[in-house]
Amino acid sequence: YWEYETILWIRPGKDNKYGAIYYGFNDWRQEWLKKTFAGKPDLMVDDFLPDGGMNEKGLSWDWVADGTDWGSDPNKTEYRRSHPFHDIIQQYSTVDEAIGFIRKNNFKATGRTLMTDRFGNSAIIYKLNGRLIVERATKNYQILGYGKRTSGHSMLKMGKYINIKQIADILDASHQGDVNQYSNINDPKDRIIYLFHFQNFEEYIKIDMLHEFKFGEKTYSIPSLFSRIRILRPTI
Repeated sequence: YWEYETILWIRPGKDNKYGAIYYGFNDWRQEWLKKTFAGKPDLMVDDFLPDGGMNEKGLSWDWVADGTDWGSDPNKTEYRRSHPFHDIIQQYSTVDEAIGFIRKNNFKATGRTLMTDRFGNSAIIYKLNGRLIVERATKNYQILGYGKRTSGHSMLKMGKYINIKQIADILDASHQGDVNQYSNINDPKDRIIYLFHFQNFEEYIKIDMLHEFKFGEKTYSIPSLFSRIRILRPTI
């Protein structure tokens, strides 16, 4: 995405909701978000626009905004309590539970989402002609992106990737060019997030989710987290 104001926010669990770490953008949609979610205290993500995240049980999601329109199912009641994927990440711990929630509810969305959990399950979820499509992994990986990023796909087909450097190489082969603002690797078993800035895949910040929860709610500008690291051009 082209928006430079990338944000990472940490929200420990409360009121029977799972804690989570979100990442996304602080941009022109902030006023729209305030209006859309006004009077909905169950929404636990401030006024920022999360593009992905992982909860304390290892359930994670991310989006590709490829224009796929989920449409509306006239046979289902519109889901209005909150943003559905925020509720999913706060309430559920597995991909199957998330899919069950999506099947029962009707809500608007654009794009395709990839969800994963600590048991090694993953699914690409979207709607086509009003019908919900769930593509589950048939191998030890799934790939989602513009054109499915041919280079990254070829690398994944070569074998099992077992360390951060190898996975970072896949990200380097798969990112969206100069507009790529950040990248992340989620470890759902140990609840660790590895965060990369811009198109530099040689250096990263390691975030221990359960440790960070001890310090309460925190919100960070992603560029500021890398201010002491020599980052590659171009940068701001």
